[in-house]
Amino acid sequence: FSTCEQDYVDALLDVMDPSGQVFPKSRRYYRQHCTKVVCSTAPAGAAEGEEPSHTTWLQTNPAGVTGTEKVLAKDLRVLGRPVNEVVLIDDTVQSGTLQPRNLLLLPAWTGDPSDSTLPELIDELLHIANSTDVFDTL
Repeated sequence: FSTCEQDYVDALLDVMDPSGQVFPKSRRYYRQHCTKVVCSTAPAGAAEGEEPSHTTWLQTNPAGVTGTEKVLAKDLRVLGRPVNEVVLIDDTVQSGTLQPRNLLLLPAWTGDPSDSTLPELIDELLHIANSTDVFDTL
């Protein structure tokens, strides 16, 4: 699931997985699958610069937000499986705005070739994979 454009994501994943066994095209989700959300500490319909009847953007009030921010959230319900069986691994809290209990937040990759964040997650991911409900393990 990516907030990037489909052409960019497909080009990258096709290089990483030419056979499509790990990332089959039928299981890829892109920017067009994201949900536009206004994160705000203001009451619904009162977000700065937004009209109260605006229907394109959903509004939510997640913890840690001060002011108003428009984000693209990854709504895990589009995957068509029980949300309690899905983990969203991301480097932005905004991506998990709609299902914050599913978010495993990582630091952003800075290009450091010695970064070991993902390999260090293997044990935790195996533990999660063996659970029946990710909410019990995250």
